[in-house]
Amino acid sequence: MPRSALTDIDDSFAGVSGRLQYDLDRQTCHVNLTMDVGSLKVGSAVMKQVMLSGIMLDSDAHPTMRYVGECRPRIVGGEVHSQLAGTLTMRGEGASCHV
Repeated sequence: MPRSALTDIDDSFAGVSGRLQYDLDRQTCHVNLTMDVGSLKVGSAVMKQVMLSGIMLDSDAHPTMRYVGECRPRIVGGEVHSQLAGTLTMRGEGASCHV
């Protein structure tokens, strides 16, 4: 959950499209998602307005966000754990992102 200087921000997007391909045997996946920035759901109308403004997400100039990534399996303590690593593109700029 993201945090601001004032409070926690619990948000999601109602408009998400894309594809998830998962290979159970190899524990690998490929994710390609597009989020409609204007479909952002936040608990406060004021917070949503601020987040969609040019100060933050700038939904008028950048109506979509995109995430493209791959699952990377690794063995920890004899068990398979996957890390999702990819690029999140917001406001037209991509940045590496690991989950």
